[in-house]
Amino acid sequence: NDSSNSQQGVGEAEMSPTAASQDKRLPSLRRDGPNASAGSLGHPDACNPCNFYCYSSRGCRNGSECSFCHLYHESKVRQRKEEWNKA
Repeated sequence: NDSSNSQQGVGEAEMSPTAASQDKRLPSLRRDGPNASAGSLGHPDACNPCNFYCYSSRGCRNGSECSFCHLYHESKVRQRKEEWNKA
C-alpha cells in the first residue's frame, strides 16, 4: 500500500515531457523575433550571429546577456542554396 501511494505522489508531481519543454522554452528568433543582446553591438556588419538564437528552434540560454547577436541575419547556408538554385 505504501508503494502505491509513493508512486501516485511521484506521478502527480511529474509533468509530461511536452508540458515541461513548453514551460522551459528558450528564446529564439523564430518564436520571439529579433531582440537586442549584448553581442548585437555593431549590427549588422561588426557582430556575429548567435547560432542558437538565429538559426535553431532550440533557442539561446544566455538571453540578453549573450555575447552573440540576436538580431536578424540571413543564413550563409541559405545564401549558398539560393545562388546554387539560380545557376
